[in-house]
Amino acid sequence: MNYYIVVEGQAEKHVYKSWIPLINPHLSYVDNFSDVSYNNFYIVSGNGYPYFFKIISNGIEDVNNSKLFQKLIIAVDAEEMSYEEKYREIDNYIQKFSCSCPISIIIQYYCLETWGLGNRSVPKRNTTDTTLQTYFNFFNVIQEDPELMPSIDSEKFTRSQFAYSYLKKIINDRNSKLSYSKSNPKVLTQNHYFTQIRQRVIDCGHIPHFQELIDVFL
Repeated sequence: MNYYIVVEGQAEKHVYKSWIPLINPHLSYVDNFSDVSYNNFYIVSGNGYPYFFKIISNGIEDVNNSKLFQKLIIAVDAEEMSYEEKYREIDNYIQKFSCSCPISIIIQYYCLETWGLGNRSVPKRNTTDTTLQTYFNFFNVIQEDPELMPSIDSEKFTRSQFAYSYLKKIINDRNSKLSYSKSNPKVLTQNHYFTQIRQRVIDCGHIPHFQELIDVFL
């Protein structure tokens, strides 16, 4: 089976290239549309709103014209919407089109960085970073489900921005040589990082929408 995948940003493209073969070792990434053959996945980044919707419609057109793909995947952050609101927004849009293969919608709830906070092995239990201490006192991502985390200051941060800041600080606090950014999400692509997030779902039932990513590629 071949998958055509539309993601919202460049970070997701880098991360999904590494995560998908960990979910299903039979699948391999191809960088060029013309290289798709068997058990491949191809990823296109929408580079955020509002261009993301155009990339979705282009993806449907690619799938219909090529006949190379058996499934189209759309992955997007919920941001400040509820899971249901974001799913409905994407679903309502794709209903305008006819697609030759099934479409699955993955809602990163509420963003990719929220899922990144699901790795319980990364945060230091004895951090001396005062900002990070404040974050932990507000919402302890080791003990509580990151998908339930509100923004620490809604006037300063959206909840997605807060998750981004939280994750960035946790990673750098663990190792000053490591960093996380939208343009460089390499730390999330490591095999053990993915394994820890997946284990969190199994052990605690936390970040339940991460399981949807797993299920669609099994």
